[in-house]
Amino acid sequence: IADYPMLEAVQTGDFKEGPKYLCAPRALFAVPPGGFSLQPIAIQCNQKPGPKNPVFHSKDGWNWEMAKTAVQGADGNYHEAVAHLGRTHLLLEPFAVSTHRQLDNSHPLSLLLRPHFEGTMFINYQAHRRLIANQGGVDKLLSGTIESTRALAGSSILNGEYPFMEATLPNQLKKRGVEDTLGLPDYPFRDDGLLLWEA
Repeated sequence: IADYPMLEAVQTGDFKEGPKYLCAPRALFAVPPGGFSLQPIAIQCNQKPGPKNPVFHSKDGWNWEMAKTAVQGADGNYHEAVAHLGRTHLLLEPFAVSTHRQLDNSHPLSLLLRPHFEGTMFINYQAHRRLIANQGGVDKLLSGTIESTRALAGSSILNGEYPFMEATLPNQLKKRGVEDTLGLPDYPFRDDGLLLWEA
């Protein structure tokens, strides 16, 4: 299941041409009998079940295509605001600052971490001035107002729902139920990601 309840809090903004839209969908995926890859099975475009929030299936024609588009839009907004900005840039910045301020250059942890932090502060500074500024790239690209998108990114690491030690790739794969290579033989995110994780 791909579930996006955090997106319910996002206040949508406007383009020059009109309003932006964003759903907080739930999408069910499964490996069909005899298949190898996850396939979308059902999509509900908002969190609360009810007559105004039907569940769409592959036989629903154009509505199914629109529901898949809603999930793709939600996933893009979630990825950029939460996974990328919040849980990468914002989460790593204190580690970069602390390493610089508290560890000697010859400290083993400093030697290990500094190459990974190269450019982090510069990128975050530039992002603050350009990308996540009012009328910046994020404001133009994502569905929420810039204030709402910033709040989503911040809350993704500050609200206590992000257990840092559970964020490792093996733990995430297990939590999502996609670690089994026999039940799900074709899952490039897992397979490619674990190659990097093991390296």
